[in-house]
Amino acid sequence: MIVLTSGAYLNFEFESLLGKLPPAFLPVGNKRLWEWQVKDLKDLHEDIALTIPMGFDLPAIDEELLAEHGLTVLRVPENLNLGQSVVYAITALKINKEPVRILHGDTLCLPISSSDTDFVLTGRSSTHYAWAELESDEEHTFHLADERSDDPDGAREVLAGYFSFADAAELARCIALENFDFVKGLNLYSQANPLITARADTWLDFGHVITYFQSKAQHTTERAFNQLSITERWIEKSSSDSDKITAEAVWFEALPMEIRPYTPQYFGRVLSQEPSERPRYRLEYLYNNTLSEIAVFGRLPVLSWQVILRRCAVFLNEARAFSQTALSDGAPLISSDDYTRKTLGRLNEFAAASGFDIDAPMVVNDQAVPSLLKMVEELAPCIEDAKPSDLGLLHGDFCFSNILYDFRSDQIRVIDPRGRDFQGEIGIWGDTRYDLAKLAHSVVGLYDFIIAGRYRLDRHDTMCFDLRYPEHDRTWDGVQNTFNQLVIGGRRSDDPGIQAMTIQLFLSMLPLHYDRPDRQQAFIANAARMFIEFEG
Repeated sequence: MIVLTSGAYLNFEFESLLGKLPPAFLPVGNKRLWEWQVKDLKDLHEDIALTIPMGFDLPAIDEELLAEHGLTVLRVPENLNLGQSVVYAITALKINKEPVRILHGDTLCLPISSSDTDFVLTGRSSTHYAWAELESDEEHTFHLADERSDDPDGAREVLAGYFSFADAAELARCIALENFDFVKGLNLYSQANPLITARADTWLDFGHVITYFQSKAQHTTERAFNQLSITERWIEKSSSDSDKITAEAVWFEALPMEIRPYTPQYFGRVLSQEPSERPRYRLEYLYNNTLSEIAVFGRLPVLSWQVILRRCAVFLNEARAFSQTALSDGAPLISSDDYTRKTLGRLNEFAAASGFDIDAPMVVNDQAVPSLLKMVEELAPCIEDAKPSDLGLLHGDFCFSNILYDFRSDQIRVIDPRGRDFQGEIGIWGDTRYDLAKLAHSVVGLYDFIIAGRYRLDRHDTMCFDLRYPEHDRTWDGVQNTFNQLVIGGRRSDDPGIQAMTIQLFLSMLPLHYDRPDRQQAFIANAARMFIEFEG
């Protein structure tokens, strides 16, 4: 049996960033931390139990996912320390005199494959946190000391958060005898059951705010996200699509001085040494969460989102203030027909590749909906031609996943701009209504929940769908209401034209997700859901 210990809430600093969460529920790589932990434990082929605080409101989608992975969820009293929580889990799970493995809920050790029992994993650290250190005595047996010792090179050997014991009942007895002090209990257990130790090749600790962001950066690199390379000083982005990287780099290079505070510091393009090398550019790496991570995995109150969304509105309003500059630079005005043609072109591309009948009516959530083509036809008159005042600085992909929020400075930072206008030409100017629609795409359209797989879709027959969002609660209703009250670029997000553009966005992106038919179906059902609300 493996026990993931996540029975206590994270500290107040985490709560201010993400809401009240147990450590295993932290966002990492567009998943919960527990999902990565389970993946790293799979080679052990053992049952896994996850402890959570007794009063934690377990999200329905997590409950479903945990069941799909075969995990047992054990609620523990919230006032227990680690030692008490471990003993409680061993007792409640009736592990008795059997092997037990323990992985702390804030830890990743990539991967865990050792089947040894009476085994402790260690890691090297030079930080000042009060981790339990590992010391060796004269007999070369190991002693676990719950005190910080000074090492000449500034580093120390500490417990990495993974343990394996041959006798769960004996471990529980030792911890209890030491007044439920977990580390002292390990010391007592090791007197009769010497513990083998090994240093983790990769040890990531997410349990403190500083180590959380550092570990997230390392995890991104470790998991071979091949378009990103992260160091302590910068993030380097590359792509086989040289035009895409060039457009993004030009956008950062051409930014007006007034907008630069809204972006990470730009360090320029990296000159390729070989013709075959991918084009790259570098940005300051910011230790912040994206709004996507905060929205999908966090639990912030509406009040916090009011502040965040107002900051987004300030950015969009400042971007629109460059309308005269955009006009003088020859930025083209966009007609309503341009949007419709683009959407129809993408729909036909999707239909040709997938075989989906875009001319057939549908039923979504028990309501009749016109075909995708008919939807576009009915939405088209709602989108007006762009006015000169609509032109300005265009990010081009202003959705939650490309917006970072710094709670300390109360500012947003934007990344991954499109760097092209509507005609596909490299540039920084465009129709600022599009950025508002992209933001609505996340807030109202729940785009990020779909990308993270935090939805449920049932397809009863070819054109009949049921779509639900188990985590869509009153809090998010309040967030959407707040967003709809904001005036951005002289418009509100519930302006019919913005709503129509937002719905069309889900249809336009269908061919871009050719590798995920499940996601394409969710986009179709979601566009229909929004169309029903729009028509109502």
